[in-house]
Amino acid sequence: MSHLDSITPSLIQRGHIAALVCALWVCQGCASNVMMARDLPREWNAVAASNAQTIDLSKLASSTIPQDLISRGDVISVDMALGRTRADDVSVKSQVQDNGQIDLALVGSIPVVGLNMVEAADAIKTAAISRGFYQNPQVTVQMSRAKTNLITVIGAVKEPKIYELRPGNSDLLQAITAAGGLSDEAGTIVELRHAGFKPNQSSGGGRAPAIADGGPDGVISAGVESEEVSSGSPQTLKVDLASIGSEGVGIPTLSDGMVVFVSRLDPPRLSVDGLVKAPGQFEYPVGENLTILDAVTLAKGMSNPLADKIYIIRKRPGTPEPGLIQVSYRKAKRSGQENLLLQPGDKVVVEQTPATIVLDTLQYAKINLSGRVF
Repeated sequence: MSHLDSITPSLIQRGHIAALVCALWVCQGCASNVMMARDLPREWNAVAASNAQTIDLSKLASSTIPQDLISRGDVISVDMALGRTRADDVSVKSQVQDNGQIDLALVGSIPVVGLNMVEAADAIKTAAISRGFYQNPQVTVQMSRAKTNLITVIGAVKEPKIYELRPGNSDLLQAITAAGGLSDEAGTIVELRHAGFKPNQSSGGGRAPAIADGGPDGVISAGVESEEVSSGSPQTLKVDLASIGSEGVGIPTLSDGMVVFVSRLDPPRLSVDGLVKAPGQFEYPVGENLTILDAVTLAKGMSNPLADKIYIIRKRPGTPEPGLIQVSYRKAKRSGQENLLLQPGDKVVVEQTPATIVLDTLQYAKINLSGRVF
């Protein structure tokens, strides 16, 4: 309750309107350390909300490797018919190494990552002939066991469960897309959990640049190399979807066993009090922005036509005491600078002024003095 509220009832009951007005003018200096809307320090400005629903995952998603292309970790079957008897045919299985190659006896190492089955067969045949092992082998390549990453996607997605993603398709946005996309209550912050991470130390280019040391609350906007997972203690890395750049830059790649947790937004309520028709607490809409005029509208408008002075009580991370911001309602209707953006948890109070108190006093007296009209 303000100083103005505390003195009003007793003075009204005594009918000392003149004394009331004088007291009100004295009390105008009671509020100290008030920040004016037009001179509000930058650090006290509300931050515009990021709406996860406006993020086009299909445009942000990085290029993927088609399912029929060979990836690291795949096991492929290679059959070579040498043109003599069936007994001379060669049939082997080989796992694709981290360097993207397979090792075949009598042929050697052959790069196959990114090739389809026909292209891989041609590459093996060419290597066998060029290296002088066979004259004209007929080579057939088939997928024996495809490598997949088991990625658990939970939180604010439409279909939370464990998904099998091919290594070439295993990044954060592919995982969210596989889970049906973001749900209506999704925030933009995503946590990546694994038994351990080893950040990519390279700072240049690529799909997964080095992890940033930090924004607020440890949120990062860079990626993690899927091949560089350490055996350290469990860690959680945070990524802000809204900060991911275009064309796949900064999208984290995922490795087998990762958990993707999409946060749900549950913003603190907005409180509107004072000279409004319906004071109370109101849900702050997820991913939307509210201003001073919006807050007054939520509270059904002003209860006193002369009301103008509005206080915003705002908390700021890292600051023990809340800040007090003064706004003019009349100016807010004319100027975007005065119609401040609010943030979840703000308390908006439409304050009494000498003019509103006098009007309230006159209305009170008019109602309570039998038959007398001012």
